[in-house]
Amino acid sequence: MNLSYGDIIGGFLITIFGVFILTYSERYGMGTLQRVGPGFFPRALGILLIGLGVIIAIPGLFRADKMPRFKLRPFVCILASLVFFALTLRTLGLVIATSGTVLISSLATDQLTWVARAGVMTVVTALTYVVFIIGLRMILPIWP
Repeated sequence: MNLSYGDIIGGFLITIFGVFILTYSERYGMGTLQRVGPGFFPRALGILLIGLGVIIAIPGLFRADKMPRFKLRPFVCILASLVFFALTLRTLGLVIATSGTVLISSLATDQLTWVARAGVMTVVTALTYVVFIIGLRMILPIWP
């Protein structure tokens, strides 16, 4: 059978995650565009993830590819970065939690130099600050 298993599996997992987020966001009020409620962003993210998952999976039905190999290092690094962020956001603040998260997740690959990792960490941390603190005016600790 001519299938791209990596695209199909990845798209399916993204779609399932989007459905989970969308379902979970139903607990919170949506609000309006002028006064965004706590459920607005998760609901929009869930819908985007569902759409992205479908966009990734459907072309995989028409392409041939081998079944991807499971690699432990990327799995552990990404999972560890998410756990790090969840455990440190309140105590260390947004800047350190985001920087650490990006650094830990970048260890999943050998293709980045330490200079590139530092650059990505700086840009993502700055964008996170701009979007969530300045743009959305979220009340989050910035520093410890």
